[in-house]
Amino acid sequence: MKNNNNQQKINEKGIIDVLEQKIKLYKKQILIMVGIVLLAIAAGALTAHLKNQAYQKQWGDLFLAELPLALQTEEENTDFSELEIYAAANEEKPAGAYAALTLGNAYYQNKNYEKAELYFKQALKNGNKELQALAESSLIAAYIAQNMYDKAIEQANAFEAKYPNHFILAQVKTHKALATELSGKPQEAKAMYLEIAEQYPSSYSSSLAKLQADKIK
Repeated sequence: MKNNNNQQKINEKGIIDVLEQKIKLYKKQILIMVGIVLLAIAAGALTAHLKNQAYQKQWGDLFLAELPLALQTEEENTDFSELEIYAAANEEKPAGAYAALTLGNAYYQNKNYEKAELYFKQALKNGNKELQALAESSLIAAYIAQNMYDKAIEQANAFEAKYPNHFILAQVKTHKALATELSGKPQEAKAMYLEIAEQYPSSYSSSLAKLQADKIK
């Protein structure tokens, strides 16, 4: 029994590491998104609304607050206070939602899952649809990392209903299967893993799902 528990902890740690790598990929995607916005502002290619000086300043301030995160190395624990201040001051604005998602990613990488959850939830309030989808997916990972498996499953179900064709749906389903497995339902999880492998044969999630399914006897 002890060996089984140890193996489960090893498996869980491995998946959490995978989830953290996914969060890092999201961070890069989001940095690219905000970079595009800033370049568009510089080129004068946005709409009249985006040409408003106050709006430009909002995103410029965000870029400066986020810069320490963009420059940090894997070994550093960057001070997030400036970005936290910005996120709080702009909570009801799109840039504030982006700042909150960035903070959620940063705290997740630093294994502060409670704060990560807090900021992922804040990002859901005023972000655009794509930012909201990333925040909802990341929230599932934060729940799993805190052993809140029922909440992770509930969040995954909500994501599937809201985004039935999203490009990260396979990953969300894999998170859901993992939460199901760790909640004490290995055979149910195995069926879910095998279904993911069949539905998304060319995806990374398929490989991960097959690996997890093979571990369940």
